[in-house]
Amino acid sequence: MDIKNFSRKKIADGVHISCYKDTRFQKNRIEICFSDILDRKYASLNAIIPAVLSRSNSKYKTMQELNNRLSQLYAAGINDFVEDEGDIQAFGLYSYSLCNEYAFDGENVLEEISTMLRDCIFDPYLENGIFPDSVVQLQKQNMIDVNNNDINNKTRYASMRAQAIAYESEPASVRRLGENEDIEEITAESAYKRYIEILETKNVEIICVGPADYTIVEKIFTEAFSKINRRPEPKFRTARSSIKNTVSVITEEMDIEQSKLVMVYKSDYDKEQWKHAMLASYMLGGDVSSKLFTIVREKLSLCYYCSSGFRRGKFAMIVNSGVEKDNLEKARTAIQQQLDELRNGKFTDEDMEKAKLSIATVLKACNDCMDSISTWISGCIYDDDYTTPEEKINHYSAVTREQIIAAADSMKLDTVYTLTSKEEKA
Repeated sequence: MDIKNFSRKKIADGVHISCYKDTRFQKNRIEICFSDILDRKYASLNAIIPAVLSRSNSKYKTMQELNNRLSQLYAAGINDFVEDEGDIQAFGLYSYSLCNEYAFDGENVLEEISTMLRDCIFDPYLENGIFPDSVVQLQKQNMIDVNNNDINNKTRYASMRAQAIAYESEPASVRRLGENEDIEEITAESAYKRYIEILETKNVEIICVGPADYTIVEKIFTEAFSKINRRPEPKFRTARSSIKNTVSVITEEMDIEQSKLVMVYKSDYDKEQWKHAMLASYMLGGDVSSKLFTIVREKLSLCYYCSSGFRRGKFAMIVNSGVEKDNLEKARTAIQQQLDELRNGKFTDEDMEKAKLSIATVLKACNDCMDSISTWISGCIYDDDYTTPEEKINHYSAVTREQIIAAADSMKLDTVYTLTSKEEKA
């Protein structure tokens, strides 16, 4: 990734456009991303807005009409997204479209897709001055289905519940789509009211990736935002999660065969040195060469799976494992023992180099596709740190044994969540 190919510009209050020119691709990707602090009062309303906007606009009044035109436009696409990262909820629309050079008869595909995106966001199809009730009701059900699928996926559900307990009373404890009862309360009127508030108050990042000159995109969205009474809120940040004085130990029962054990560790380590903590987490359970995989899973046969991941914003490490019910306590002890091994420096230089190599492989992949490049740029914007993946690889390479030991030693057990089978009744 070459930072020389990156540009960023403010086009309205709280609105920036960032472009990364990459001639390897034959398509252009445009993302319009709104951001907000996670709040149960608004999470569901925020989430439903892009789902509604991506289905139509005042020119193409139904999803079928919109899709027909997108198909004619060389199979272009407009999609919605809702994501959560720490305390932040990010949501909006993104598009893919063929480069103008490959279109017939000089058709300006980039301008057309940019105009369609603009119309979806700023000129949606309305009935009686608000969103169509039928569309809102359909998207409500889709959101509820996604939430229910999260519960049916017990691995995901256990991790989600453990983090909700670990981040209790913090924005990060809120589900990205909100709770089902909050979704049920949404009306076409309340959704439209929230839509206007979002346009006026939320920070917006427009990210373009591909080979094109994105001057036309800048022009279209500069004009669109100039017509909005913008009064943007301050830029929200994820706050480090404080370590509990007493470990939260929670066990829940469901009709399941394989128990789930999730252990959440928090750290008071220097947040500017997060790469040390990331590398320590990777050595603990980041890949097949890690301690959790080679010892707890393979050698001791205590888990079906066992891995760890580091949440940079919250400065927390999450250990996820699938365990037989009879082995829960043994697995918990073994996981803690492997962390103690890192704290005590009981690892080889080879262990450290394998983890660094694995991280380097992941970072190199950030440059492979338009989605990952866009995600990387989003992270750079949020952190106000435009370090390239290649530069970060060098940073990880410079981490020392002593720094890994110190980062591992800072990890304090905060939450132990167990999802297990119901006790059999006589």
